Amino acid sequence: MPKTIAEYNNQNPTAVTAASAAVKSCQQRKSTRQTDGTAKCLNKGCQIVFRVDENSNSSCRYHSGQPVFHDAIKYWSCCPEKKCYDFETFLQVAGCSTGFHDDGVIEL
Repeated sequence: MPKTIAEYNNQNPTAVTAASAAVKSCQQRKSTRQTDGTAKCLNKGCQIVFRVDENSNSSCRYHSGQPVFHDAIKYWSCCPEKKCYDFETFLQVAGCSTGFHDDGVIEL
């Protein structure tokens, strides 16, 4: 006789669920802040070192989409018109969104 979901969960309290996996991934973010007041931006397409106390809503130019690698073509899903064949050229495509730098710290 097959087990119900409740029976399985009761017998396996440490089993991975979508909610527990999401909480775990949020907790694994690492701060890039340094003792000298700088941090490395984690936004896609930015990756620059910035001063934390100078971070503002217009400091960072980044890509809001995901990188796409199809055959030999590389582009950002948010900028499909900027296709590249060379990886270094792809990395140099300027961001299409503006916002705060992401230093990995989750502020509540």
